[in-house]
Amino acid sequence: QQLLDENEIPYIFIPTVNWIIPDHPKSFFRRLEYIVRVITKPIAIFCNIIAEKIYQKTIINEKIDIVHLNTSYIYVPAQAAIKCDVPVIWHLREFLEEDQSKRIWNRKKGYQLINKANKIVTISNSLFDKYKNIFDDSKLVKIYNGIDDKQYAALDHVILNEEKIKILMVGTINKSKGQIQAIKACEVLVNRGFSNFELTIVGGMSKYANCLKEIVDKKNLKKYIKFAGLQKNTSKFYKSSDVVLVCSKYEAFGRVTVEAMMAGCLVIGANSGGTIELIEDGSTGVLFESGDYVDLVNKMIYVIENKNNAKKIAKNGRNVALQCFTALINASNIRNLYLDIKK
Repeated sequence: QQLLDENEIPYIFIPTVNWIIPDHPKSFFRRLEYIVRVITKPIAIFCNIIAEKIYQKTIINEKIDIVHLNTSYIYVPAQAAIKCDVPVIWHLREFLEEDQSKRIWNRKKGYQLINKANKIVTISNSLFDKYKNIFDDSKLVKIYNGIDDKQYAALDHVILNEEKIKILMVGTINKSKGQIQAIKACEVLVNRGFSNFELTIVGGMSKYANCLKEIVDKKNLKKYIKFAGLQKNTSKFYKSSDVVLVCSKYEAFGRVTVEAMMAGCLVIGANSGGTIELIEDGSTGVLFESGDYVDLVNKMIYVIENKNNAKKIAKNGRNVALQCFTALINASNIRNLYLDIKK
C-alpha cells in the first residue's frame, strides 16, 4: 500500500480470509492455529462470500481486463473473475508444504480452482517442476522474481579486504531457513582455529530465534555470532558484509541470494530449491551440500583461504544478477504475459 500511495496509483482494498492451514502441525501453537481455523471456518466462508460479491462488482464497474493473484494464499479474486468471464493469472511463489509446513485447506478443490486460471506463473524451475504434474503444463510459465537494483546494487562494494570476515544471514528465522547449520558451522570454524570472522543474523526474534540465541550463548559463540533482529533496511547489511549464507533447503526463488549478489557479496548457498538456478558453483557463487554443515564449513574455509578467487566469483555473481534478475526485467516479462493473454 505504501508503494501504491508513493506512486499515486489508485487502488481498492478488499480484505479476504486466506485458505491456508498448518500441514501436519506438531507444535502446540501450530495445533492451536489449526483448531482455531477449524472452529472459525464457517465465519471465514461467510466473509469470503461477501468479499467475492464485492470483487465481482468491482471487476464489472472498473472494467478489469485481467485479474492477477500474486500468491497461493488467496482464492476469492479468482472465483469472482471466473464468474465475470475475466482472464486469471495465478502467481505461485511458495513451497507451502516443504518450506512453510502449510497447505491449502481442501487441496483437491484448491488445485482444481488454480487450474482454471489462464496462466499459472512459478518463480523458479524447481517450483515449476513441483506443479507440472498437478496443473495443465500448457498453462505453466516460469518468470523469475525481480529485485530493485537501485536499492541493492553496490558497484563499489569490495569484499574480503579486511582482516575480519563479515558473514551475514538475512530472512525469517525458522528451521526451514537453516540458521542452525550456520551456527554449527561457526562452532567448527572456531574449533579449527579460525576466529577472525563474525556472523550477523538478521530476522525477527521469534521463539525459535531465541532458542538459537540460547544455543549460541551455551556454546560460547557470542563473540562470533550476533542477532540483529528484524530490520526494515537490509541493503546496508549487505553493503557491509563479505559473505552471505543461504542455507534454506526449499527456496522457491531466493530473494536474499539475488539481493546479496547485486550488493557484491559472495553467496554460499545450499544446492537445492531455487538457489541452484541462481548460483553457478564456483563461477557466480559457491554451493554446499544442502543440510550438511560440515560441507558448509569446508566451503567457508575455501573462501577464507582463497580470497582473490572469492572476489572474482562475487564480481561475476553481481554481473549476472544485474543482467538477469532486476525488477525491470521482471516487469517486462509480466507485461508480455498480459499482452499475450489479451491477444
